[in-house]
Amino acid sequence: MVETTIVAGAAHYPGVDWQQCLVLADDNEGLASDLLSMFTDGLPEDAEILAAAFKAKNYSALKDQAHKMHGALCYCAIPTMKDAMCHLEVACLEVLKDSTATAAVESAYVAVEHEIKQLLKYLA
Repeated sequence: MVETTIVAGAAHYPGVDWQQCLVLADDNEGLASDLLSMFTDGLPEDAEILAAAFKAKNYSALKDQAHKMHGALCYCAIPTMKDAMCHLEVACLEVLKDSTATAAVESAYVAVEHEIKQLLKYLA
């Protein structure tokens, strides 16, 4: 493994597995840092889209945004947020099949919102 000396601020966030970031980027520190930065740079806007869809109970839009963010998280090694986003995406799929399954969406959204707030607070 390559030891990092210069990384994006998010790489020091306790929820980021920097070693896994490097694995995902084939030990390319610059690429790993860029991928993480691209995710965190877009996070405020992505979080707003999630929040608006959740507030509007637009589960299709919420699923789509969770899917987009989950995909991005596959290259960022933020495992807790990735898992929470996956749960939100699956919960949205379930509620689209059974409109009474909203409790799972609410619980999953709260977990995602918490993860996002923690990372944004760290980066502030």
